[in-house]
Amino acid sequence: MPSPAKTAFLRQIVCLICLLATVLAVAGPAMALGGPEKIAQRVIRLLKQGRELAACREAVKLAPYAKTPAYRKAAQALLAHGISIEDPMASYTAKVLIKLENQLEAQRAATGRLPATGIRKKVRDAWGRPVRVELVTRKGFIYAIRSAGRDGQWLTSDDLTVGVREDDPRWWGGGPSKDPLRDKGRANLYRRQEATPPPPKEPELVPGVPAGGKGGPKEVEVNLEDLLKR
Repeated sequence: MPSPAKTAFLRQIVCLICLLATVLAVAGPAMALGGPEKIAQRVIRLLKQGRELAACREAVKLAPYAKTPAYRKAAQALLAHGISIEDPMASYTAKVLIKLENQLEAQRAATGRLPATGIRKKVRDAWGRPVRVELVTRKGFIYAIRSAGRDGQWLTSDDLTVGVREDDPRWWGGGPSKDPLRDKGRANLYRRQEATPPPPKEPELVPGVPAGGKGGPKEVEVNLEDLLKR
């Protein structure tokens, strides 16, 4: 059997090894990456080179060092480019969506037509996946541009979306638009109904118009799922 002195020495060695392993587990990633200051320098250098996406990927590594001067320095550099360090990948994706929205709106102003819906293979989010354009028929929005987000799955909680609202009466005021295909689609998504039922015992003065001239038919928005159930 080992002597008490030898046993105590071995215990000290084991404790020292455990302590060293703990230090490496905490500081190892920072040491491997050069520490938060080095990461921040890479973020700033990439931004100066115009490589925003690469800078965002580096900035993600600063998340454990939110209270350091390096984090604040990188945050200021990213903010100057319209990117939040709190979620650089989502922030970069939002810029991509807004840029595409501006392009589509410029095209729509020139042609009077809504953009084609579907996947845009040449426009990709921060995770390298293409975004898509969708038709929207609720609350005044006419189309949306969507990223599937971090998980890559459509219509989940981490999706990122930019919606386009149209107040132009050519599109939503009941008159015809410049796009006959859209008019046809709108006819399928809307129905005519009476806003209020006519008084039960009061006769109509004019066929089709309730007494008092109120509650006449008007166009109202409905959900496509509701239409399919009818």
